[in-house]
Amino acid sequence: LAYSSISHAGYLLIAVIAASKIGVRNDAAAGMFFYLTAYYFMNIGAFAVAIVINRAVVKGDYEIDDYQGLAKSHPWIAAGMALFMISLAGIPPSAGFFGKFYLFSAAIKADLLVLVVIGVLMSVVSAFYYLRIVVYMFMKPQSAADGLTIKLTPAYMLVLIVCIIGILQLGIIPGALMKTVDASAEKIGFTVARSAPPLALSAE
Repeated sequence: LAYSSISHAGYLLIAVIAASKIGVRNDAAAGMFFYLTAYYFMNIGAFAVAIVINRAVVKGDYEIDDYQGLAKSHPWIAAGMALFMISLAGIPPSAGFFGKFYLFSAAIKADLLVLVVIGVLMSVVSAFYYLRIVVYMFMKPQSAADGLTIKLTPAYMLVLIVCIIGILQLGIIPGALMKTVDASAEKIGFTVARSAPPLALSAE
């Protein structure tokens, strides 16, 4: 998850570069806002699960084996983590997929095809690491997770529910948020254009 944040920052920088093209600025800003919103839900949710699992580990170090067979012993938590991992990987029709779709669409409009190709290839590579967690939870025989006593406090339960609902909503009806951010991007862009100071300064 730590290295994941670096790669997702890279995707956002593609939108920053695309925003340098005046005709694409609004699309890039809208795509960036959608991506940040989706990333907020899936990253907070994934870290919440990681913290809960980590606190349940009594002996030894916190490692990927702690997720082994989690779907059998704690199906609700495993399902939430699987949703977060699938969305982080950008697999359709998740919120993460639409986030990357909007970012890459803006980049294509800005003639940044090389960056888009690199971004897509890196998404495929990163999918291996995300889906590995899902495999451990659902396809590995139960062993490590069998001995975990996981306690979900009301606060963590609320966080997981909010993140799950947010990801599902953005994945099922992404257009609702995009309409809002599109309108906001156009308004902000117009305001900035009107209030921007002239480039030429006087000798004084």
